[in-house]
Amino acid sequence: LADDDALRRVAKRAETVYVRLSENAFHEFERRIDQLQHMQIGFLCDQLATQRQEAADVRSEMRRVSTLLEQEQGAREVADDAVRREVDDLRSLTRRQLQWVDEKLGSIERAVAEVKLSMHDDGLEREHTRQDVGRGLAEVK
Repeated sequence: LADDDALRRVAKRAETVYVRLSENAFHEFERRIDQLQHMQIGFLCDQLATQRQEAADVRSEMRRVSTLLEQEQGAREVADDAVRREVDDLRSLTRRQLQWVDEKLGSIERAVAEVKLSMHDDGLEREHTRQDVGRGLAEVK
C-alpha cells in the first residue's frame, strides 16, 4: 500500500493487511506487546486484590451485624420476660385489690342491710308504741 488512502480503502473492505518489519522494529513491537500484557496483568491483579479486600470487608461487616442481631435478640428476650413478669405481677395485684374491694363491698352491703333491718324494726316498734299510746289515750278519754 502506497499511501494512507489505500490503507483506508483496505480497512473499509475489512481485508487483512500484512506488514514487513525490520528486526529492530519487530523486537521493539514485541517488547511493547510484553509491556502492555504486563500492564494488563498488573491491572487485573490490582482489581482482584481490591475485590478480595472488599469481600473480606463485607464478610467482616456481616459477622459484626450478625453478632449485633444476636445481642439485640437476647436483649429483647430479656425485656420480654421482664415485661411478662411485670404484667403477671400487675394482674396478681389487681386481683388482690379487686378481692379486697369485693370483701369491703360485701361487708358494707351487710352493714347497710343490718341498718335497714334495724331501722325497719325501730319503725315497727315506734308504730306499735304509737298504737299503744293511741289505745291508752283512747282508754283515758
